[in-house]
Amino acid sequence: MSENYCLMHKNANIGMISYDGKKFSYILNQKAANSLPIVVGYPPGLFNSVMAWMKSRSTGMAKSEVIKSLLPPNHEKIEYWLSKRVISASRSDLSTILTMAGFNPNGYDIWELNKYTKSISMTDDYWITDDLSMKYEDFHPKYLFETQQLDKMKHLQDIGVIPI
Repeated sequence: MSENYCLMHKNANIGMISYDGKKFSYILNQKAANSLPIVVGYPPGLFNSVMAWMKSRSTGMAKSEVIKSLLPPNHEKIEYWLSKRVISASRSDLSTILTMAGFNPNGYDIWELNKYTKSISMTDDYWITDDLSMKYEDFHPKYLFETQQLDKMKHLQDIGVIPI
């Protein structure tokens, strides 16, 4: 049975990442993705959206044509994108960090780590969830930091909502 997690940009559900235990797939929420700028609705790394956007700027190509040129991400692209959103497998203190987070110190599972961290990055506003009642403003550390809600960020870390 596949696990399905929504890929969010802030509070916009722009797609779904599915994992069947062997292979990742992606289902685009086209209406939501198309309502955002191309490089937001089609995340760089999953899609060649930056290159497509640059081409559209230089050629005057319409947004709808640019979007048609974007290929859906395959398993390898999704796995690579997810791998860049968690601790590196080559980090020297990996086993210590995995243990602190409650994982097997000898086990490194990109999917489990992304579910645990919600794929949060301090450099963008993307995250994954299987709970659509969650709101970006309530827990995303980038937002909490930018709005100086540091006490809330610390509290959410203490209770395990925001990973270590």
